[in-house]
Amino acid sequence: MRLKIHKTGSKLLVYFPKSFNEFCKGELIEIKIHKEDKESSFISKFNYNLTIRKDFVNHLNLSKDEIIDIKLRKIENFEKSKEIFYNNKIDMSNLIPEYTSNNYKILVDLFKKDNEEWLRIWYAHKRGSGRQIEIKRFIEIDYFGRLLGQIQAEGTKSGRRLKLEFCNKTIKEHLDYIKYLEEIGIERKSLIVQLSFHPNIKNIDEIVKAFEEKAKIKVRYIIEAPTSKGSYGFRTYVRNTLLSEIILTSLEVIRNKLVRESWNNQLKKLAEAIFAKILTGDGTLDIQTKNREYNFPEARIKIVDCNLQYLNDYAEIMKKLGFNPHINEKHIFVRAYVGFEKLLYLYRMKAFYNTPNWKKLIWLIGENLKGRRLSTNLRFLDILKLNHFTTKDLMKEYNLKERSTHNWLYSKFKEGLLDVDKSDKLFKWFPTEKAKEFIEILSAFKEDSSKLE
Repeated sequence: MRLKIHKTGSKLLVYFPKSFNEFCKGELIEIKIHKEDKESSFISKFNYNLTIRKDFVNHLNLSKDEIIDIKLRKIENFEKSKEIFYNNKIDMSNLIPEYTSNNYKILVDLFKKDNEEWLRIWYAHKRGSGRQIEIKRFIEIDYFGRLLGQIQAEGTKSGRRLKLEFCNKTIKEHLDYIKYLEEIGIERKSLIVQLSFHPNIKNIDEIVKAFEEKAKIKVRYIIEAPTSKGSYGFRTYVRNTLLSEIILTSLEVIRNKLVRESWNNQLKKLAEAIFAKILTGDGTLDIQTKNREYNFPEARIKIVDCNLQYLNDYAEIMKKLGFNPHINEKHIFVRAYVGFEKLLYLYRMKAFYNTPNWKKLIWLIGENLKGRRLSTNLRFLDILKLNHFTTKDLMKEYNLKERSTHNWLYSKFKEGLLDVDKSDKLFKWFPTEKAKEFIEILSAFKEDSSKLE
């Protein structure tokens, strides 16, 4: 159908003839507008005088008196999935709430773009409608979990749902935040950046330039903040209530699920991603060097949060991840000691990444691996090249005595790093899957630690 664009005040709209009776007034429809090589769709309720949304006017560069091609399609609200996971991805349709916090019905339409399933999401109220958003239906678990972890630690707080925001000083953390939003389907150009700084900061122009060059986003607002404790911080946000509602609801649903339900592999992967970014934002890695029992330092992780319910939730998640947490309500923190294996575990999940605590983590692993412990564990670099080996193979390769060889083999057997085939008189040893994962971590650690030297 070809229709002429009219203008009333600042709005552009089209009029349908009274003879047009394919739809009833108020029915939910998809409007697809085609102009030259561009095409855009949005959801609305049918009316004989239909206003074209401003963002679509800008995208298609529409103007008064133009003739445009319009296609209308009646849509039914998409029935969301009953499961949160699908093919090892998050199914976002499961996490979209039925209503906004102001009790407006949320409507969802499924469509295809670039051979992927997308969700067009919209809500209406008596005075009009909220701005619709389009997001991918299926999202990588790790990306979505890390986004939720960032929001949980340093993002939009409950009661402030007008925009989805992330506040942090570190540019790399904002780059991650931007990447995660883009993975969902939020375009970089829709993001807004604000910088607040203390008047004592003299090189603010350099700081702004560094952000803009790395993020490819202009810092729109630069604000002096005398109460900012002598420092500065960036705030990256999307001004969209609906997106904020969806992400914050997802965070609440998933945090409760992690605390109250048993975990499968997918929930564990999601928990690790969320927990890693919570540690990055609100956590610290404390080191105790006066360790009388061992000749390497002890460490513990600590998360500070004034919300006691969050601390209890963190403690429960930490338990399920294999830590032994302790909550101190008076000083509003939860903490747990971390041994060598847990240090490697934190390293693998990239906890504390982009912060000074990441360097501490690498240093601690290095201290734990110093001397003979490192050299014996690095034997796995050679062992993994073999399908199996015997005690004599190991003795010959490393010039070891038989007793020390047996002690090492059975030690690694108890740790679950080696298994043995006793069907052969020579006893054939071979590395387990745990060993393969362990050596991948050690290999990456060697590379990361060399960068810090």
